[in-house]
Amino acid sequence: MTFTSIDYDKFRALRVTHVATRLEELIQDEANDTLTPEQLFLTAVDDALESRRVNKVERLIRQAQFPIPAATVAEVDYRDGRGITPVRMRRYVHYQRFLRLLLRPREPTHPRTGRGLFRAPATPRAPHSGIPYPRKCRV
Repeated sequence: MTFTSIDYDKFRALRVTHVATRLEELIQDEANDTLTPEQLFLTAVDDALESRRVNKVERLIRQAQFPIPAATVAEVDYRDGRGITPVRMRRYVHYQRFLRLLLRPREPTHPRTGRGLFRAPATPRAPHSGIPYPRKCRV
C-alpha cells in the first residue's frame, strides 16, 4: 500500500504526516508481516510521538543557548566555590522526575465533581487505616 499525494495532503491537514510516513515504512518492512494493522498503526503513532518529543527537547536546548548543549548531570564539575554539590544535583534530578509525573496526562474528570470518569465512586476512609468512616461521621 502506498499513499498518494492526495493522501499526504489529508495527513498534512490533520498534522499527522510523521505518522503516515512511519506507517508506510512499517508496512513496507517484511519483518512486520505478522503484525496486525492496529499494531502497525499504534507503533507508527508511538514513533511519531517520540520523534516530536525528541525534536521539542532539541529545540528547547537550542533556544536556551547553553554553553555546552550536550552536557549531562554526570559531567558536572563539583569544585569548591561553585555552590553545586552532588546532593543538590540529585535533588534537582528527582525534582525533574516529580514534575514529569505531576504534569503527565490525566484521566478525564467530571466537570462538577472532579472525580475520575473511569473509576468507581470514592468512599470516605479513616486516615491511614483504609476502613470506611461510620455513616454518622461522613463529611
